[in-house]
Amino acid sequence: MATDGGGSVSAKGLGILQGQVLGVGEAKGATTIPSRSVSMYSFRLFIAGDSIRSQQAIANLRRLGEERLGGRYDLVVVDVITDPQGAESARVLTTPTLVKESPAPARRVTGDLTDAAQVMTALGLDGDHNYRSE
Repeated sequence: MATDGGGSVSAKGLGILQGQVLGVGEAKGATTIPSRSVSMYSFRLFIAGDSIRSQQAIANLRRLGEERLGGRYDLVVVDVITDPQGAESARVLTTPTLVKESPAPARRVTGDLTDAAQVMTALGLDGDHNYRSE
């Protein structure tokens, strides 16, 4: 999911560009916005195929990354249908599951990531990251 405002994305098992699933491959993207306190956030999103729920989770995370993190994020999307070993090694039992890999500590959230405030709290990112793009 290459973004025009920031955030870089690589997709394992499927390629994503502007919220659309392109097929098997990798997509990498764009520039980053300078940080305030953390230079970059790393996320791994586990999804199950090209379902509506998977697409919603990707779109919601992308919105959260742009609006709340100022585009300062890397995202790896893992399709558990094409990469079940990746899900198993990460101990992912449900999809979608979002794992914040950095900054430490690692945290995870399951669901379609609709409630941005709740997601930020669950990931430990509330309070000191109030970047909003208008």
